[in-house]
Amino acid sequence: MPIEMQAGALLECPIVLAEIPIQWRTHILEWDPPHRFVDTQEEGPCKTWLHTHSFQKLDRGVRMRDEVRTSLRRIFDHRFDVLARDLGSIGAGGETAPDGGYTAAEGRDSP
Repeated sequence: MPIEMQAGALLECPIVLAEIPIQWRTHILEWDPPHRFVDTQEEGPCKTWLHTHSFQKLDRGVRMRDEVRTSLRRIFDHRFDVLARDLGSIGAGGETAPDGGYTAAEGRDSP
């Protein structure tokens, strides 16, 4: 059934990681269209997953920014590769946190 996107919604999506099927469940913490939404992992491969999607209207398009706080960097690296392929060149940056987690952000201005 379709899921009504709103704060508190739970999304379940199967993923394959290293050829192993995994159930990934995320919880929508904030829902503020068209500006941003935030989700966190309830069940899945990451010890930490906090994901902020934000959108900013520009004169000639929209700036999309994703910020991910995760303990499993290679998922973010894969996500970046897919977005770069689908959207063209995008800027990205990231850093390792003192607790061993990883925070990364990417952005794209598109017409």
